[in-house]
Amino acid sequence: MFAALLYLLAAGGIVALLRRIERVPSTVAVALVLLPLFVTGRALLTGRVYAPLDISFANEPLTSVADRAGVTHASDPSWTDVYTQFIPWHAATRYAIAHGQWPLWNPFENAGGPLAGASQSAPYHPIHILALLLPLGSALTFVATMLFFIAAVSAFLFMRDLVRYDHAALFGAAAWMFSRHLVSFAGTAHGLALASMPFVLFAARRVVRAPNVRTASLLTGALALLVLAGHPETTLHVVALSIAYFAFELSRARFAHWQRAAIAGVAAGVGALLLTAIATVPLLDAIPQTEQFRFRAQSLAPPALTFERTLHLMRAELLPLVDGTAGVEVASHPKSIAHASLGSGYCGSLLFALAAYALLRTRGRRARFFIALFAYGLLAGASVFSKPFAHVPLFSIAINERMIWSAAFAMSVLAALAIDAAARAQWTPRRDLLPLIFAITGGAVMIAVIAGYGGFVQSGLSPAFIRVNAMRALLPLLLAAAATASIRNSRVVGAMLIVLLITQRSADTSHLRPSLPQQALAARFAGLETMTANEPFRIVGQGSMLTPNIATEYELEDVRGYQAMTLARLEDTYAMWSVKQPVWSNRVDDLSSPMLSLMNVRFAVTPPRAPLPSGWISRATFPGYRIAENTRALPRAFVPTLAHLGVTSAESLRAMQAATNFVDDAWIESGKRETIANGPGIVQVERRGTDLVLHASMAGGGWVLASEPAWRGWRAMENDRELRVRNADGTFIAFYLPQGEHTIRLDYLPHAFVIGRAITLATLALIFAAMIARIRFARAARRSTILVPVPVAATN
Repeated sequence: MFAALLYLLAAGGIVALLRRIERVPSTVAVALVLLPLFVTGRALLTGRVYAPLDISFANEPLTSVADRAGVTHASDPSWTDVYTQFIPWHAATRYAIAHGQWPLWNPFENAGGPLAGASQSAPYHPIHILALLLPLGSALTFVATMLFFIAAVSAFLFMRDLVRYDHAALFGAAAWMFSRHLVSFAGTAHGLALASMPFVLFAARRVVRAPNVRTASLLTGALALLVLAGHPETTLHVVALSIAYFAFELSRARFAHWQRAAIAGVAAGVGALLLTAIATVPLLDAIPQTEQFRFRAQSLAPPALTFERTLHLMRAELLPLVDGTAGVEVASHPKSIAHASLGSGYCGSLLFALAAYALLRTRGRRARFFIALFAYGLLAGASVFSKPFAHVPLFSIAINERMIWSAAFAMSVLAALAIDAAARAQWTPRRDLLPLIFAITGGAVMIAVIAGYGGFVQSGLSPAFIRVNAMRALLPLLLAAAATASIRNSRVVGAMLIVLLITQRSADTSHLRPSLPQQALAARFAGLETMTANEPFRIVGQGSMLTPNIATEYELEDVRGYQAMTLARLEDTYAMWSVKQPVWSNRVDDLSSPMLSLMNVRFAVTPPRAPLPSGWISRATFPGYRIAENTRALPRAFVPTLAHLGVTSAESLRAMQAATNFVDDAWIESGKRETIANGPGIVQVERRGTDLVLHASMAGGGWVLASEPAWRGWRAMENDRELRVRNADGTFIAFYLPQGEHTIRLDYLPHAFVIGRAITLATLALIFAAMIARIRFARAARRSTILVPVPVAATN
């Protein structure tokens, strides 16, 4: 219940702040607070977890404890990113903060990698900071609830600026909050960024209307929230839309006003970049080091477009029934229209009628802008713009099909405009077409389902599934037609439409995320206690065992990983010890690879009867899996026998492919080309949070190799002296120690983070100083007004 209390306090505070910006009646404010509960209310009020934890129980060792954890089935197995990426990132962030450290390094996935610098963990977003007050399971529910609340509030703010009636803006805000795309991406950085997108448009509109310090500050805050959400691709798309909308609103302004607005807009953008430098500068430093950058920077051929495939994609984006429902029934596709998982422009069948009404009855420029935006989003989602975007900087390395969200948002705005226009017409049948349009739209939905019935069944969808989903789309339209034809009070009709929308969308989206017991998060499994040692070690799951990344929740370091950013150097070694998978973690099938020993892999979760290679022993066996130990695992840091200096990364990789024992040889990218006897020395390693402390006893000078992926930013500190860190064995790090006893602290602190943190802190200090100066100036002005003597008329 503490999560519910924290939500009410946070939402109440935001509403109070909102009412300083825009006039919001109390009833609307209460409605905005309650709207997210129609999605996450069950989890929030009963202490459950609103997240797809159920998918992780598909593989051992969690399958064995599924019943005990309260998991009976996977509700929607398609949304793997939430449980394999975002939940582990939250856990890694908490681990670092609990040890008094900045959340810079994630030691638990892919043998270790940047956390905050990879952006999508979004540790600096206000919602995530507030969520640290809660245990992880409750925090996931709280974050999702706040995401929907921000989506509703920011959409209401924007739409209330466009319409006269509150209930029209509230309907549009609810439609956006309930949009299939937004609900599907709840729990991701993409969803969090989209939640605040309307707030950016609202602030941009306010800057156009009154370019001054206050509105520029509003836009700065909106853009900062967008950036801190942690999804650079969505930030790019939202900023592009905001610039287009900004220019659209300015198009009829005088040049002098245009100039002031442009200056205020640019100042807001610069201010947001300075405020968020702590997040953006490390990101810009990390991106060029990644395999993803290398891959996307290549000239990739866009998908082949055919009329049949494009038409199918647009139908599926607008009416998800066409493709079925993941976890319930999924349609099969012929090769000609096969496609990956789609975003969606669907916000409910009610919006089809309202958008049609807006098209017929609203003649304003703004309606035409959002009609064009809807068409653009629909075509972008169907990959129609893939070729043009391939030649546009930044867009060329983005997944632009995700901009289907702009179609969903445009439909929500058009719905608000339609209800507002109908309310102005007083719902008079002879003057208003809305009841007829609802009825016609209902008939069109019925005809479309009947016409496509045979094709739907042929694609694998059951008649029962088709009937249920068709009725969910049809009934609200018929009820809306009856309501708008018989009731004249616009507020009552608006309220009824909102109720119909909530009812329909609650039913449509209920399967997208389960509400699970707290024990489903990091469920304890037998044999977990056997994976312990006196020094840091890594683990691996063989085949599909122990889904990658979820080891983070147990504070176990997995050598595999499914990441938004993968070090290019590390991926170059994948073929030596794993099998690379498209859009998923690499898979380890063979435990005999010497590279696994080099990477400090000490334990593995394997099938119970799989043969173990030499050097591996069984520690514990259970019906569905086994815990095995690698007796040849090298320590996290050690002194190799020989050091081959002056080699290139490519030469290291070639030599490593032929190596069978990495304790004898190390390849160091430093100095002149030579091979030297190294050490000898003994290194003991202990973990302190995300750092490593090395106690080295060197009988002779030599290189110490640490199997930490060589992202820029590693420091080896001996007292206050920083040792020079070099790349070793292709993808790891090494540093030189002279003869003697040494204590080294190995930490990850990129210069980019230090620079970004300094910029952000300096900007916050300037803002705080300006606020203090403004308050003092205002007080001085009031004091001087009070002390001015009032002239007294002279008397004779």
